[in-house]
Amino acid sequence: TIKHIKDIMKKWRNVDIKVLYGGSVDLNNINNLVTIAEIDGFLVGSASLRADELLQIAQITAGDKDD
Repeated sequence: TIKHIKDIMKKWRNVDIKVLYGGSVDLNNINNLVTIAEIDGFLVGSASLRADELLQIAQITAGDKDD
């Protein structure tokens, strides 16, 4: 779906857009989500209210899974 959105914007408006994933991003799914090349970033919801979880998500998205 994300690739389709990007392709449509490129075709209709000749622009390259960034797409954020805004679903339920948490420690249960972030490792799978970071493997999707078309996702340019994440909008973290309720997981951002727990500092330890947000820090782990940030480390995973930065590629520092062991820190």
